[in-house]
Amino acid sequence: MSKFSKMINELLGSEGKPMKLGQVDAELAKAVAAPEAGTKDGKSEDDKYDVNTKFPIGVAELSPAQKEVIPIKALSFALGNIDKDDPNLEDMQAIVSADKYIMDGHHRWAAATLVNPIQKVNVWRIEMQAVDLITALNIYTKGALNANGNQGAGDLSQWKAGIKEAIETAFEKGFSEEAGNAKLPGAGKPNWPMIMDGKGKTAEEVQAIFAKVLGANGDAKKGKEIMIANSEKLNTVKLPTAPERIDMPVIDAERTPGGEKTDDITKSQLFDVCKRIENGTLDLKEPYGKEVSAKLGGKPAQAPAQGKPAQAPAQGKPAQGTQIQKESRVIKTYEKFIQKYKK
Repeated sequence: MSKFSKMINELLGSEGKPMKLGQVDAELAKAVAAPEAGTKDGKSEDDKYDVNTKFPIGVAELSPAQKEVIPIKALSFALGNIDKDDPNLEDMQAIVSADKYIMDGHHRWAAATLVNPIQKVNVWRIEMQAVDLITALNIYTKGALNANGNQGAGDLSQWKAGIKEAIETAFEKGFSEEAGNAKLPGAGKPNWPMIMDGKGKTAEEVQAIFAKVLGANGDAKKGKEIMIANSEKLNTVKLPTAPERIDMPVIDAERTPGGEKTDDITKSQLFDVCKRIENGTLDLKEPYGKEVSAKLGGKPAQAPAQGKPAQAPAQGKPAQGTQIQKESRVIKTYEKFIQKYKK
């Protein structure tokens, strides 16, 4: 291992692996996510990260943080977009890290690729590296939402064969119980939006949608072949250190932090976590407030001495090494916690 690689691994801890959701202690997470916790640690600016809730990026530039993507779900989203011009594919409402990894919203991303692999979409970008962002979002998931992980299905390593079969089946048989694509694997939920109110789509209805695929010019078979070609352009290489889906964050753009359904994005879990990270109210990094320090067995943060104000973050983009060190404190905090409770 090179000296540079060794330095990065030491800074990140556990060779750069994010903390799994199942590893996050609920009591520690509650302390970190307590109201205004990050602004009561003696340095009100240290936990702030820039957030852009309308960041434009090409779908081809994005990479998956998880391998679990269900072909028939992505296809259903894609065809629903073409049929109804659903704006959710353009405004993906997906959290993306500074190094362009998707935290959630993988099926919308896959669907956007099926529709048009060179299109631009808007995402919610947080200026934090993926390995640290997963940890931070897992802490929010456990501490603010008291939520457990979702059991994923699908495997990106099998994407090309799976999506081609899904496209051919939908083209020839439509969406129905008989076609075998009415429900999603695992949880068995209806395959929305192709299955709504218990009703599916006939082969003729699906073919009419394929005829509207960009470049098909009314030719359903041509539209099918274009979508198959588009599917092969999806980036199927996931973040190597990312946990399985069950240990990834669960952030819902259609539910409030209290769990109620909402159509108002400003009341959603997605909006809440992004604003909390932007405002620095999650106590993610040293120094820590007394509640987090107590959980870690350390000393609480001290207020800055008179005449020595807390250091403000540097303006402009930090050097790569600085960025890694800044981000790494998120992970090192919770590794300390794990080591303490392993003893």
